[in-house]
Amino acid sequence: MKPLLSKKLARRRTPGHFGLSLVEVLIAVTILSLALLAYLNAAVASRAALDKGNFNTIAAQVAGDKIAECQKAGYANLTDGTTTYTVSGLGMRQGQMTVVIGPMDGDSANTRIKQVDVTVTWAAASSRTPQTAGRVKQSTLISERRR
Repeated sequence: MKPLLSKKLARRRTPGHFGLSLVEVLIAVTILSLALLAYLNAAVASRAALDKGNFNTIAAQVAGDKIAECQKAGYANLTDGTTTYTVSGLGMRQGQMTVVIGPMDGDSANTRIKQVDVTVTWAAASSRTPQTAGRVKQSTLISERRR
């Protein structure tokens, strides 16, 4: 009958004592720790990506609502200029929405078409996740109706 353990291993271990040596346990714990660390890094990165996606959705909705509000007001009720608003729901810090209304492409000769640019920006949720900062910009043209 062949021994189950090689002669080298059989010499190291006393009969009746089967188990792992301290070195084998330390190697196994190290490998397990590295695997858990990789999993943790992936989890943190996926959470940051999820947060940025949520912030993009909120910012796009807010910008779209402002564009719709300007379209509903109509050309005659739009005043040229820049207005800044605070936007909540964009992470730990508040976001900022800037609305710029003026002639199309900044050309004052375009007297019958106004350009509305809405930009929503927000800072990162924390210094550990700078990738969560972002900006969404939407634009539209609103023309004067002929009578």
